[in-house]
Amino acid sequence: MAGKPSLLFALNESERRSLENMTQPTMQYRYVQRAKVILMAADGVMNKDIVDETGLSNVIVCKWKKRFIERRLEGLKDLQRSGAPPLYSQEDILEIINTECSKPDEPYTHWSMRRLAEALSQVPKVCLYFVRNLRPALITSSMSE
Repeated sequence: MAGKPSLLFALNESERRSLENMTQPTMQYRYVQRAKVILMAADGVMNKDIVDETGLSNVIVCKWKKRFIERRLEGLKDLQRSGAPPLYSQEDILEIINTECSKPDEPYTHWSMRRLAEALSQVPKVCLYFVRNLRPALITSSMSE
Protein backbone atom coordinates (compact mmCIF):
# COMPACT_ATOMS: atom_id res chain seq x y z
CA MET A 1 0.00 0.00 0.00
CA ALA A 2 1.39 3.41 -0.94
CA GLY A 3 1.94 6.05 1.72
CA LYS A 4 -0.19 9.13 1.82
CA PRO A 5 0.80 12.74 2.30
CA SER A 6 -0.76 13.65 5.63
CA LEU A 7 -1.05 17.17 7.01
CA LEU A 8 -1.27 18.97 3.70
CA PHE A 9 -0.30 22.62 3.55
CA ALA A 10 0.88 25.22 1.08
CA LEU A 11 3.85 27.57 1.18
CA ASN A 12 3.81 31.19 0.15
CA GLU A 13 6.74 32.56 -1.88
CA SER A 14 8.48 34.08 1.12
CA GLU A 15 8.29 30.84 3.13
CA ARG A 16 9.56 28.78 0.19
CA ARG A 17 12.49 31.17 -0.30
CA SER A 18 13.35 31.06 3.41
CA LEU A 19 13.19 27.26 3.47
CA GLU A 20 15.35 26.99 0.37
CA ASN A 21 17.90 29.29 2.02
CA MET A 22 17.85 27.00 5.05
CA THR A 23 18.99 24.07 2.89
CA GLN A 24 22.31 25.76 2.05
CA PRO A 25 25.45 23.87 3.13
CA THR A 26 26.41 26.72 5.47
CA MET A 27 23.36 26.12 7.68
CA GLN A 28 23.37 23.76 10.66
CA TYR A 29 22.44 20.26 9.56
CA ARG A 30 19.35 20.01 11.79
CA TYR A 31 17.84 23.09 10.10
CA VAL A 32 18.69 21.73 6.67
CA GLN A 33 16.80 18.53 7.48
CA ARG A 34 13.79 20.38 8.85
CA ALA A 35 13.60 22.63 5.80
CA LYS A 36 13.87 19.64 3.44
CA VAL A 37 11.02 17.89 5.26
CA ILE A 38 8.75 20.92 4.86
CA LEU A 39 9.72 21.58 1.23
CA MET A 40 9.13 17.96 0.27
CA ALA A 41 5.83 17.81 2.16
CA ALA A 42 4.63 21.02 0.52
CA ASP A 43 5.43 19.49 -2.87
CA GLY A 44 3.14 16.55 -2.01
CA VAL A 45 5.86 13.97 -1.32
CA MET A 46 4.63 11.01 0.74
CA ASN A 47 5.84 10.66 4.34
CA LYS A 48 7.50 7.34 3.52
CA ASP A 49 9.53 8.98 0.75
CA ILE A 50 10.50 11.88 3.03
CA VAL A 51 11.67 9.35 5.63
CA ASP A 52 13.72 7.49 2.99
CA GLU A 53 15.24 10.70 1.61
CA THR A 54 16.12 12.38 4.91
CA GLY A 55 16.91 9.37 7.10
CA LEU A 56 14.61 10.73 9.80
CA SER A 57 11.96 8.59 11.47
CA ASN A 58 8.29 8.93 10.52
CA VAL A 59 7.58 10.33 14.00
CA ILE A 60 10.16 13.12 13.51
CA VAL A 61 8.90 13.94 10.01
CA CYS A 62 5.34 14.25 11.37
CA LYS A 63 6.60 16.35 14.31
CA TRP A 64 8.21 18.96 12.03
CA LYS A 65 5.25 19.05 9.68
CA LYS A 66 2.87 19.58 12.61
CA ARG A 67 5.05 22.28 14.17
CA PHE A 68 5.30 24.04 10.82
CA ILE A 69 1.52 24.00 10.36
CA GLU A 70 1.02 25.37 13.89
CA ARG A 71 3.73 28.07 13.88
CA ARG A 72 5.03 28.24 10.29
CA LEU A 73 8.77 29.05 10.03
CA GLU A 74 8.97 29.89 13.73
CA GLY A 75 8.01 26.26 14.48
CA LEU A 76 11.24 24.97 12.92
CA LYS A 77 13.40 26.67 15.53
CA ASP A 78 14.60 24.81 18.60
CA LEU A 79 12.38 25.16 21.63
CA GLN A 80 13.78 26.49 24.89
CA ARG A 81 15.21 23.58 26.85
CA SER A 82 14.96 23.03 30.54
CA GLY A 83 18.01 23.05 32.73
CA ALA A 84 20.43 25.54 34.13
CA PRO A 85 20.96 28.79 32.27
CA PRO A 86 24.31 29.26 30.49
CA LEU A 87 27.17 30.09 32.83
CA TYR A 88 28.84 32.55 30.46
CA SER A 89 27.35 35.06 28.09
CA GLN A 90 28.14 34.85 24.39
CA GLU A 91 29.56 38.37 24.60
CA ASP A 92 32.07 37.32 27.31
CA ILE A 93 33.16 34.27 25.34
CA LEU A 94 33.56 36.23 22.10
CA GLU A 95 35.48 38.98 23.86
CA ILE A 96 37.93 36.46 25.30
CA ILE A 97 38.41 34.71 21.96
CA ASN A 98 38.85 38.00 20.09
CA THR A 99 41.38 39.23 22.63
CA GLU A 100 43.33 35.99 22.66
CA CYS A 101 43.41 35.88 18.87
CA SER A 102 44.92 39.37 18.77
CA LYS A 103 48.53 40.20 19.54
CA PRO A 104 49.31 41.33 23.08
CA ASP A 105 51.09 44.62 23.73
CA GLU A 106 54.85 44.74 23.25
CA PRO A 107 57.16 43.12 24.36
CA TYR A 108 54.92 40.05 24.72
CA THR A 109 54.43 37.57 21.88
CA HIS A 110 51.55 35.56 23.33
CA TRP A 111 48.87 35.78 25.98
CA SER A 112 49.47 34.23 29.37
CA MET A 113 46.48 33.57 31.56
CA ARG A 114 47.51 36.42 33.86
CA ARG A 115 47.89 38.96 31.01
CA LEU A 116 44.58 37.84 29.54
CA ALA A 117 42.85 38.25 32.91
CA GLU A 118 44.32 41.73 33.30
CA ALA A 119 43.24 42.75 29.79
CA LEU A 120 39.74 41.45 30.41
CA SER A 121 39.17 42.59 33.97
CA GLN A 122 35.39 42.87 33.49
CA VAL A 123 34.99 39.22 32.37
CA PRO A 124 34.45 36.61 35.13
CA LYS A 125 37.71 34.77 35.83
CA VAL A 126 36.06 31.35 35.68
CA CYS A 127 34.93 32.16 32.16
CA LEU A 128 38.56 32.79 31.17
CA TYR A 129 39.57 29.28 32.22
CA PHE A 130 36.62 27.75 30.38
CA VAL A 131 37.27 29.58 27.12
CA ARG A 132 41.03 29.10 27.34
CA ASN A 133 40.41 25.36 26.93
CA LEU A 134 38.91 26.07 23.49
CA ARG A 135 42.41 26.95 22.27
CA PRO A 136 41.47 29.74 19.83
CA ALA A 137 45.15 30.35 19.06
CA LEU A 138 45.30 26.89 17.48
CA ILE A 139 42.17 27.61 15.47
CA THR A 140 43.53 30.84 14.01
CA SER A 141 46.95 29.38 13.25
CA SER A 142 45.43 26.46 11.36
CA MET A 143 43.19 28.85 9.41
CA SER A 144 46.17 30.92 8.26
CA GLU A 145 47.99 27.91 6.77
